[in-house]
Amino acid sequence: MSAEVTLHHLDHSQSQRILWLLEELSLAYPTFTYKLFHHFRTSQKVAPESLKAVSPTGKAPALVLENGRTLVESTTIITYLLKTYDTEGRFGGGNRMYNSHVDDRTEQDDWLRDDELTSYASSSLGFMIQFVFILQLIPKLSPWFMRPLLSLMFRGIEMGFKPRLEQSMQFAEDALEGRKFFLGDNISRPDFAMEFPMNQCFQRRMLDEDKYPKVKAWRARVQGREAWKSGLSKGNGYDWTVY
Repeated sequence: MSAEVTLHHLDHSQSQRILWLLEELSLAYPTFTYKLFHHFRTSQKVAPESLKAVSPTGKAPALVLENGRTLVESTTIITYLLKTYDTEGRFGGGNRMYNSHVDDRTEQDDWLRDDELTSYASSSLGFMIQFVFILQLIPKLSPWFMRPLLSLMFRGIEMGFKPRLEQSMQFAEDALEGRKFFLGDNISRPDFAMEFPMNQCFQRRMLDEDKYPKVKAWRARVQGREAWKSGLSKGNGYDWTVY
């Protein structure tokens, strides 16, 4: 199996989870290869112009397929990579994905649970975390003389919104009951999808991670994987506190 997909990767962005997935595929399937192209944020911490030449959104990740087509939505990229290159179904991909007729079915083959948790990462949970991130960011981007007042005002809004974020995180906590990963003993599509909102949330201290011990243990398992470590070494920074 040989692949010539190219990941256009941006520092301190959600494309790090795609790089992690590519490294998992590389370790599981030695014949799988990919190309990596780095883009770096400007001094204003925004995506560079170079990404606009690759992605219609001007953002990362952007995965260029063998036929030249470009995918720009993370969930779609994750699904494509697993469906196409996880041929032995080690991560619930290949022919096992969305297949209700697998003879040796496990929880990893529960496509409804897979789809719900994957969607949850980018919609219900992801939306909440992005909203809080914007609340935290606005005062820092404002004129200096407005920052004290805006910081106080937006901090109040964030605190008012916090119970809803806690409720969303509790759903993820409950989903890990009795499981190492979101679909059981092995990583799969929801784990790759969940990595970004989880890291953004806890790196920026939106919530107290100690209140979610199963999520905390899950993050430790993910970050202890060789593919995660190699993905970080090949990436160009993954720190949500730089903003």
